[in-house]
Amino acid sequence: MEVSELADRTSKCIRLELPTNQETSMSSALILLGKPVSSRAAGLNIVKDVVLKAWKPVYPLEAKHLDKSTFMFSFHHEVDINKVFQKRPWSIRGDHLVLKKWRPELDWKEVNFSLSTFWIQIHSLPAHWKSEDNIRKIGSTAGNVLAIDVVGEGGRF
Repeated sequence: MEVSELADRTSKCIRLELPTNQETSMSSALILLGKPVSSRAAGLNIVKDVVLKAWKPVYPLEAKHLDKSTFMFSFHHEVDINKVFQKRPWSIRGDHLVLKKWRPELDWKEVNFSLSTFWIQIHSLPAHWKSEDNIRKIGSTAGNVLAIDVVGEGGRF
């Protein structure tokens, strides 16, 4: 094919701007990516079995292996994904499971699994040190404090 013939063909091309698939972008809000922190690979069947028993979703949950240590969990309703994400952390056979919400503008390989959420419990803190500021200061030694929940003692400091 001559260059002039190729130029003629491409000059007849038209440019279209297509809207995004709303169905796909909605479903991405219902996807969590998970990565167990472990030196051993976890099989899809084991991971799926454990999360179904632990998470007890009301609606169907699909699990997919993305690579040897990364999983995609597709939920069918926001009630289930919100419950699972809010009740972090989770574990798979004793290994911490880092969960991240997936944003469609990122390839799953770009998701940062280096940070995770943990609950920290403080026991037997003397009464004269029990204040929100002190509890936040203790928690901040491990990272960002997302919330403080005082159990026992009527929820008072």
